[in-house]
Amino acid sequence: MFSQYSGYIGGLQIGGATPIYYNGDIGEVIIYSKELSTKERNEVEDYLSKKYGIVIS
Repeated sequence: MFSQYSGYIGGLQIGGATPIYYNGDIGEVIIYSKELSTKERNEVEDYLSKKYGIVIS
């Protein structure tokens, strides 16, 4: 999740609670100049699952 307000990737904040940030490695960030359609997003997910050997169920 990208937050345009905080500048963090992977942040989660519910209500007024203190935000929780992802504490780990991020292997890849892909940025597009437009919102992807469902078909395009599925194609990216398929590509990444093959690239990193992850099974998507």
